[in-house]
Amino acid sequence: MFGKSGTLLMAILLLSAFMAKGQTGIHGKITDKNTGEALVGVSVYLPDFSSGTVSDVKGSYVLKTLRKGEIRIQFSYVGYKTLVKKVQFKDGDVKLDIDMEPTIINSEEVVISGSFAGLQHDNVLRISTIKPSEIQRSGSPSFMETIAETPGVSMISKGPGVATPVIRGL
Repeated sequence: MFGKSGTLLMAILLLSAFMAKGQTGIHGKITDKNTGEALVGVSVYLPDFSSGTVSDVKGSYVLKTLRKGEIRIQFSYVGYKTLVKKVQFKDGDVKLDIDMEPTIINSEEVVISGSFAGLQHDNVLRISTIKPSEIQRSGSPSFMETIAETPGVSMISKGPGVATPVIRGL
C-alpha cells in the first residue's frame, strides 16, 4: 500500500517517536540567593555525560534529550559556591530553578609558567601572576577564561565547563 519508500518513512517516524519518549529535558533560572538577580554565564554541567551549557542573559538554561533516571547536574560560577543537584527524570521536562550563594574566593596568586630545555630544577620560568582580586574583577564566567586573558595563555574549549589551558603553544 505504501511502497518501499513509504514503509521506510513510517519506520523512521515510529523509531524517532519511540526514542523521543525515552528522553526528557531540564530547564530553569539561576539567580543570586541574596539579591534575586539573574546570573549570566553560569556553567551548567552534566559530569556523567561530559556535556552542558551556560545560562543566558536572563539567567535561564535549557538541556534537552536527557535519558530517564537519576542525573547529577553541577552549577558553577566564579565568586559563588558550586552546587551539585541530583534530579530524577521520569516523563516530561523538569523545571529546576537555582539560587546560588556568593562566596569569598580565598586563594593565593596563580602562577602561570612555561618550560624550556635544561636541567629539571631550572625548568620553571615565571611568566605572569593573577591575583584573587583580578579574578573577581575579570567578569569571566569560568576560571579558565580568566587565565586565558593572560598573554601567552589560551584555552581549548571542549564544551561548556570543559577547557584545557595552552601555555605558549604547549
